[in-house]
Amino acid sequence: MVSENVKQLLDEAIVRNTIREDRDYLGVSILGYNCLRKIQYSWKYTAPDSTHSAKTLRIFQRGHLFEEMVATYLRNAGFELITEKTRKLEDLPLDFMDGNFGGHADGIIVSGPAIEGLSYPFLWENKAVGVKSWTNLIKEIPLREKDNTYATQIAVYQAMLGLPNPALFTVVNSNTMEIHCEFVELDTEFAQKALDKAHLILSSTENELLPRVSNDSDYFECKMCSYKQTCWE
Repeated sequence: MVSENVKQLLDEAIVRNTIREDRDYLGVSILGYNCLRKIQYSWKYTAPDSTHSAKTLRIFQRGHLFEEMVATYLRNAGFELITEKTRKLEDLPLDFMDGNFGGHADGIIVSGPAIEGLSYPFLWENKAVGVKSWTNLIKEIPLREKDNTYATQIAVYQAMLGLPNPALFTVVNSNTMEIHCEFVELDTEFAQKALDKAHLILSSTENELLPRVSNDSDYFECKMCSYKQTCWE
């Protein structure tokens, strides 16, 4: 069918034009993984066992689109939001440890409506998720108990950017378009443990493989890992 041919061309186009970004630094976004070796593989840009499908790549791109949408909502609501697109990168330092460790915080809210209990400035991080992740992220429990990767991102940015005020974490349900908002207190001990983890990974030698999260290849995290074949075979 003609429609299927067009769909195939669209899928091929996104796969062909999605360029894997080579980074010479350890990214904050992967530091929250439980497996040190997975972080090491990702940091060194080891090729995964298989390439991402067009559907998965569109899901990745969805996050950027929803981030722009929520940023517009925040500004329209009266918040002054700094992002990489509104300020020069040097005004929003995001590389640490002599440039070996860094990332891309979604933004910093420097001022806005006078709301009791709200102190400026504070970090802003946004995620777009499906129903399963949404159900988990709206639970009224600490973020680190819901998603360690997101919690680690926020804690490290708060600590390294000198933003001790609670961070605003917004989540968009991509199915229903609901928005969840919560404030995340800075946990200095948690942030320091994450930074110690970064130092450990950065100090590993070129030929040194860090420990796996499990010694069992059938462990659920290992079974789902994109580096399973590389790691175990």
